[in-house]
Amino acid sequence: MITAYPDVVNESLTSDINFIVIACDGIWDCMTNQECCDFIMERMRKDPKIKLSKIIEEMFDSIIATDIYSGIYIFYLHYFYFFI
Repeated sequence: MITAYPDVVNESLTSDINFIVIACDGIWDCMTNQECCDFIMERMRKDPKIKLSKIIEEMFDSIIATDIYSGIYIFYLHYFYFFI
């Protein structure tokens, strides 16, 4: 389902903010806000000089489907097959 209601928050930027995450629903379908922040912070703590592109690559690798046929697609096929 596609909605036109983004999760928008107004915040004042202060010196204690380390980063801002702007992501599509592909990320938010797999991770909560806190999980996403924890994922990034863990990598930044381990290697302060890590490139953002490396963190994002690791994030994508951690949530990507290993088998496209084992996800929700099969659920829908099973559901529709069962009830048709």
